[in-house]
Amino acid sequence: MLVVLIGLISVSQSARITSFDVAIAGLDDEITNLEAQRDALAVENAKLTAQAASEEGNTAAGDMVVASAADFVAN
Repeated sequence: MLVVLIGLISVSQSARITSFDVAIAGLDDEITNLEAQRDALAVENAKLTAQAASEEGNTAAGDMVVASAADFVAN
């Protein structure tokens, strides 16, 4: 009788462990999906930021000046 009772307890504990493993696997999948979404949003944010800067004229070309002729000659 004691062996049967210990066997039942062992089976119930392993079933709980399995259910925790399934829950953890589901959370790992959700984390992976959220990280992929975060990366995609970061790329989209960078594109939109660059586009906004370009439309506002905040580019390197906007800050450049015309070079004057050199007033010296190296000997």
